[in-house]
Amino acid sequence: MAGDETGNRLRKEKERVEAEKERVRRQVEESARAGALELSSFDQHPADLASDLALREQMQGIFELFDRRVERVEQALERATAGICIRCGRPIERERLALLPETEYCARCARELEEGRL
Repeated sequence: MAGDETGNRLRKEKERVEAEKERVRRQVEESARAGALELSSFDQHPADLASDLALREQMQGIFELFDRRVERVEQALERATAGICIRCGRPIERERLALLPETEYCARCARELEEGRL
């Protein structure tokens, strides 16, 4: 289990992400209801229907990103080594943890991973 400070930060991040997902979901539902009050779908041009479909697909992608973020936070909460780089074993920088509490890598290892040097 993650240490107290890191665990608290992770729990807050999980709550924040879940609240943001709910906020976006409510906005999408309100927008969909407003659109349903407009003209019937029979009156819509096919391009409008395609735009609606594309928007729904984008929203689904956004919700999947929220879900993945929550999953990474939960995994970090379960790790006994949360706050410790899984590659080099050094503590992850406080600033980095403040921005990405679920991160598994210190800044140096993350940079090397992104540059393909790992």
